[in-house]
Amino acid sequence: MCRVDDDANDVPRVLKNPTMYICTKDKSRDSWHGLTAFWMLVDDTYWYPSEEVNPEEHIVATTVLNLPNFLNVSSIEANGTIFCEFDDKLFQTRLPVIRLDVQDTVNGRCTIDLDDPQDAPFSILALKAISVDRVVLLPVQTNSNTGKRLIDFLDEYNFKEVCKVCIVRDAGSLQYCLIEVLPAEDTTDIRLLISARSEAQLSVVVQLMIEAFPELLDVEKQQALDEAAEALRKEMELYLTCNDTVQIQRARVTTDLLIP
Repeated sequence: MCRVDDDANDVPRVLKNPTMYICTKDKSRDSWHGLTAFWMLVDDTYWYPSEEVNPEEHIVATTVLNLPNFLNVSSIEANGTIFCEFDDKLFQTRLPVIRLDVQDTVNGRCTIDLDDPQDAPFSILALKAISVDRVVLLPVQTNSNTGKRLIDFLDEYNFKEVCKVCIVRDAGSLQYCLIEVLPAEDTTDIRLLISARSEAQLSVVVQLMIEAFPELLDVEKQQALDEAAEALRKEMELYLTCNDTVQIQRARVTTDLLIP
């Protein structure tokens, strides 16, 4: 990974918008599609998606590739390049050549590995990279045994802890769903990040949690409600204080967009 320093003060600079590109060496073949993400470790516990590369931080890049087309060939090679921005300039660094044999697709070499202590953290990040997610808030109430109820919920649906993340490994409708506890904020409530392979799978986990925890709050929905309420308040305020028809119309459109 490249590092840009200030010549005078030897101050490390932050690289912006890192992006990874993968393309097959044989230009006549179909493109090799996938998803890339860069992650920053926070508090030695939680990996946040990052749009910056700071040399003072622990950064990991992941690439999840679709199965390529092996028509008439037994192996495929691809080149990789990481691009990033600094001081309005574009920098790049090449990656080692990626080689995938057709046998690799069936012998387990390219699958998620949650048993190897070295590979497990990167397998978790790969799953997170291709998942949809939602943050929910679990209020901690007096004598509610919230912690025990959460553990019971995880046990009931076979969530197992891997690298401080709870994951369903068994085949089924919840396979590879993730639940992780987010760093605490200025509250005693428990913030959970739920990740799933699709919106449908995510809705299953959220609904199961709502049934187990009626007090559960959907942070995304709550934020949408707060934004809609604020937009409506501003629109009502304009009706009382403003004579500008265009401004009122814009506020009305904003409210209509936020309130279904």
